[in-house]
Amino acid sequence: MIREWMSYMLTPITLSLIERLIRHSGGREVCGLVAINEREEQQFILLRNLAEGSSSFIVDEMEMDRISRHIKSAGWRPSAFLHTHKHSAQLSGADITSLKTSGLPWIIVVPQASGFEVTIYWPLHSNQRGQGTNW
Repeated sequence: MIREWMSYMLTPITLSLIERLIRHSGGREVCGLVAINEREEQQFILLRNLAEGSSSFIVDEMEMDRISRHIKSAGWRPSAFLHTHKHSAQLSGADITSLKTSGLPWIIVVPQASGFEVTIYWPLHSNQRGQGTNW
């Protein structure tokens, strides 16, 4: 169980990348897939946010499917869907609906004054949260 939990912990490299993407996002939510390989190495694959506003995201399902297939063919596996929120790790109604059908845990990253609040939600129990962690 600890090894499984560790596959959802974001590495310093992933967090650094998320931080840079947030800075260059123009205030829009950043979203993508966290993938791991059999050596437990982690990478973040950015997905385009097609939403017009700054407080939501829309992912092209065909892009997500294509990237998921590519990840798997390269020996990696999607381990979580990640997106950022500006102020709170609380899921929106649209988040809850999407989480229930995604089949992947969701990681919500919220920038803080020093570091990030990172919260993990599991798809079967959308109100079940992992312990919030400040990194």
